[in-house]
Amino acid sequence: MLSYALLALLSRRRLTGYELTKRFYGSVAFCWHAHQSQIYSELKRLEKRGWVSSKLETQTTRPNKKAYILTEPGRDALVAWLRTPPPEFALKDEWLLRVWTVELLKPDEARDLLNACGRFHEERLKAYRAIVGTLEREHGSLDSTPYETLVGPYLCLQQGIWHEEMYIRWCRWAARRLAARGRKRSGRRSAAAIDLHSVVRRARMNGKDV
Repeated sequence: MLSYALLALLSRRRLTGYELTKRFYGSVAFCWHAHQSQIYSELKRLEKRGWVSSKLETQTTRPNKKAYILTEPGRDALVAWLRTPPPEFALKDEWLLRVWTVELLKPDEARDLLNACGRFHEERLKAYRAIVGTLEREHGSLDSTPYETLVGPYLCLQQGIWHEEMYIRWCRWAARRLAARGRKRSGRRSAAAIDLHSVVRRARMNGKDV
């Protein structure tokens, strides 16, 4: 997927590797993470496939730089990918993975985990809102902007805002539920572990999407 993210950025304009990396971390990285070394390695692969081409730009006061350009085969590949829906939704969320086994933590540690999760998503929400505010001041709102290349980013930013608002509410709700369970469970022994895999399997057999 990193290759298509880079192609999408290059579909807007020609960019050097440095400029591409900077734009990646200021936009696409909010929904698709990659390290800088991965970006440069992927650029080389894209150039070998003929999906991007590079041109050395000479500079008098600074070192020469290599600019990458989206080729027609690269644009065709990007459009073909856009027209093909992904086979499945693959979620990777380390916060949720930690909460999945939260019973191994002490009550105060569990609370600290959820509070840290909430703060993380509050910062992301603040960043999304700041980006939208800047875009609207400089280029108009989603409904009024004349720049078609901003439509997709606007839509993604709104999804990000709603997602972060939901995540923050969930963190607060989860913390309250754990606190309530802690009060009720005081003095009780832990119940036997449940085979959750079997529960999920039965639910799916019953036609429920879990």
